[in-house]
This record gives sequence, structure tokens and C-alpha cells, in this order.
Amino acid sequence: MKKVRERSNLPGSKLKVLVDITNTSIVPRASSYRRGIAEGIKNLYHKDPEFQRIQKVAVFGGSLIIRTITSFVIMAAKLQKRMKIFETKEEALNWLMKN
Repeated sequence: MKKVRERSNLPGSKLKVLVDITNTSIVPRASSYRRGIAEGIKNLYHKDPEFQRIQKVAVFGGSLIIRTITSFVIMAAKLQKRMKIFETKEEALNWLMKN
């Protein structure tokens, strides 16, 4: 982990992020889940210049409902080129490693 931190602190370094939502359960109120994700994405990419260094985010796992909601939020935030959701870790890693 120390090497990852050191490399991510290099000037001009771009980061690729892998997010596991496998243990995310269906939330009672999907609208509050959507709002939470939307706010997080908005902060991640649009408000904090530190996060502009993130080149790609691959999200994997979770139920079909959670993946679908997350996909809609990604599309609404217009981040389809930089952020994608996948069913498996292998698919997510393959996409991250391209270019």
C-alpha cells in the first residue's frame, strides 16, 4: 500500500480505481441510494481537483438492481468514458487495464 501511495503522489500521475460493491445490499429507498451515489460522483469528478487525477473507475459486483441504479447515475453524470460498472472483477480489471 505504501508503494501505491508513493506512486499516486507523483506529479501528473493518473489513477485507475477498482471498486467492489459485492456486499452492497438492496436499500429500502432506492431514491436515497441514487442521491448518495450521485452526490459522491459529483464531488469525486466535478468539485475536487485532486480527483481529476483519476483516469478510470471500474465498479463490480452487487445485485442487478444496484448495478442498474449505479449505471443510470453514471450516465446522468456523463461519466461513461471514465466510469463503468461490471458484473465480475475480471471484467472490471480487463477494462481498467486497456489503454
